Amino acid sequence: MTELFRPISYLAADLTDIPDAVGSPVPGVEIRIVGDGELKKRGAPGELLIKSPAAMDGYLGDSEETAAVLENGWFNTGDLAIVSPEGFVRIVGRKRERILRGGYSIFPQEVEAVLLSHPAVAEAAVVGVSSPELGEEVAAFVTLKPAARTTAEELLNHCKERLARFKYPRQVNILKELPKGPTGKILKSELATG
Repeated sequence: MTELFRPISYLAADLTDIPDAVGSPVPGVEIRIVGDGELKKRGAPGELLIKSPAAMDGYLGDSEETAAVLENGWFNTGDLAIVSPEGFVRIVGRKRERILRGGYSIFPQEVEAVLLSHPAVAEAAVVGVSSPELGEEVAAFVTLKPAARTTAEELLNHCKERLARFKYPRQVNILKELPKGPTGKILKSELATG
């Protein structure tokens, strides 16, 4: 992160490395996982906070945004992470992308990974859509590989077999293409609204 000026973690050639982790903090860097106003135990998901002597002092000319991300030397990354008992950090999503369904937190990346494991799926995007009963509902949008065939029902069953009941999408939409910005990033905001 440019706000922190130097690496905050690394992966070493160590048998204890966790394959999907970004590493463990480098000397001089402290990390915390917080959620709902409290410090989380290792293994519990929450927002990753980082304290480093190389952190920025603030955003130039934007004291409001600075106050939103810096508090007592701790930088709020906006990343949702889990720290293993051994201290390895695994990023599980972005705070803004988290879907709150009936009090449960669902991270879109986990659902997208399951959809992408289906042999017919080329791309997947998962978003939260408004639900009067649950606050948000899980909605999936996919594109298929050339010449591949499947149905929304088959993809839904694929998810049901691999995800907890509260996590699987209640709607799966098969599109010709997903909306993307100039850099090729999927524009999830367009999927959530329309």
